[in-house]
Amino acid sequence: MGDTIQLLLILLLYFPLTVGLNRLQLKLFPERKSLPGQGTIARSAFFALLLLLVVAGFLLGDSASEKALWLVYSVITLVCLLLLYISVMCVSESGRRFYFMLLVEQAGSISRKELQAAYGKQHMLSVRLERLSTWGVVAKSGSSYFLRRRSAYWYSQFFHLWGSLLGFKWFHQ
Repeated sequence: MGDTIQLLLILLLYFPLTVGLNRLQLKLFPERKSLPGQGTIARSAFFALLLLLVVAGFLLGDSASEKALWLVYSVITLVCLLLLYISVMCVSESGRRFYFMLLVEQAGSISRKELQAAYGKQHMLSVRLERLSTWGVVAKSGSSYFLRRRSAYWYSQFFHLWGSLLGFKWFHQ
């Protein structure tokens, strides 16, 4: 029973520890505030995972085999929480809805036609390309764009593969 309560406390500490580590990173490296949040949050969530696994290794179980079993269970549980946290906080459709709400609020009153112009495909494409260029992910050469940071591609590829496993078909190649 004691181990279960300790594990529950460890799991409950995961989200506040992740947020704390994220804020610490932004305080130590303020230039990250203007970059995409995925990398910073993922790093924070990963280090929170490692810290809590070390704590779990010391606290849970009496014998070496019990400690090992609790550690395996903790790894699986915390990795699932890590993926959930990253997915919910970073890779959601929420950004589009938030942008839409900001457009409506800032205008005070806005017609559907004006919203379509501000929120349309052409505008969104130019905003995204500008953002990716500012972050150093893509660069423009003449009239073509090319990838500059492979890490962003691998991050995108991971979520594309994950979505494929879940049955999503975002685009066809």
